[in-house]
Amino acid sequence: MACNRFLKGLVSVLATAALGGALPAKAQLYAKQAPPGSAFVHVFNDTASSGVSVQVGDVAQQALLPYTATSYIFLPPGTHTVQAGAHRQSFVLEGDHYYTVCASVEGLRLLEFHQPLTGLKSMLAFFNLMPGVTLALKTADGVTSVFDAVAPNTSVQRPVNPLTLNLALFRGGDKLADVPPVVLERGKSFSLFVAGSAIAPVLVWNKD
Repeated sequence: MACNRFLKGLVSVLATAALGGALPAKAQLYAKQAPPGSAFVHVFNDTASSGVSVQVGDVAQQALLPYTATSYIFLPPGTHTVQAGAHRQSFVLEGDHYYTVCASVEGLRLLEFHQPLTGLKSMLAFFNLMPGVTLALKTADGVTSVFDAVAPNTSVQRPVNPLTLNLALFRGGDKLADVPPVVLERGKSFSLFVAGSAIAPVLVWNKD
């Protein structure tokens, strides 16, 4: 019975009516002073290099340690230039969306989410940055999938009930690694970045 309650809570999603008023919660989550319709963006250092300098538009961010992310900033919708280390690229950012720019040795890649946040649920995001490997995120016992068949260099998200999750990383039926446990909080967004290789995966949680 306890397992059934856990699974029910894990896969529970927001009702349509609850989603309708969620945009203000997103603005409060990332920056209380953000004007309505802002775009939100942060940068993830998908390399083992330390001290990677980052600038978004005219806003300089802290230098990044390996496999870490900057804080989110808000910008007006439009075209903005992102620089991370030696790489520089312009991206079109839409209002009421939030974005992650992944900075790898090959260059910059933009991944976006636009599902509203809410004060009732936690938002769970999964980034597969492992080259050439399709991944799944499941409960540690492998019984329940949170995210299935996530292609390389893509990301997915879903709202879940705030729980303490014990998860594992899978390639097909093979368990690659246990994921460090995380306590999800209401009204907060948590991102799991998976980099490295199937032999030596790098798993990093980021509380957005």
